[in-house]
Amino acid sequence: MTQNLMILVPNFSIGAVTGEQIIRGKKMCFMSDGIQVKGKSVLGSDGKYHYYDANSGVELS
Repeated sequence: MTQNLMILVPNFSIGAVTGEQIIRGKKMCFMSDGIQVKGKSVLGSDGKYHYYDANSGVELS
């Protein structure tokens, strides 16, 4: 009996997460270098400013 084995290897060529992202149901924002925005307002893709919590980085309404 032959079995197929799949090995998953991280693809580091994809690069850092950037822009507005929803991670585990929470909206966060990442700068072009992949650093999470915390304690700042950022102009979103909707043309409005969004503030991100200084500790968690989660968008506050």
